[in-house]
Amino acid sequence: MSKFFKIYCYTKNDPEALAECSEVSIQASPEVLRELSSFLRNAADKLERSSGNIDHIHLQDETKSRSDEFPDVIAVLPTNH
Repeated sequence: MSKFFKIYCYTKNDPEALAECSEVSIQASPEVLRELSSFLRNAADKLERSSGNIDHIHLQDETKSRSDEFPDVIAVLPTNH
């Protein structure tokens, strides 16, 4: 699989408009940063093993300690790039 990386986001001001972002800042405790890192590694493994049967995984679905007050992170396989 080739290397590919894009970031998209919804803003709180317009939660219906998906925008491609050029930069992301994550303000979080070291504990949460480690949790995000673990999620991304596990999501990459699951997406790779799924052979295309899964195209995305939500942090909030995988980490039960998260609530709706935190932004969701979604790991997504690229379709066409």
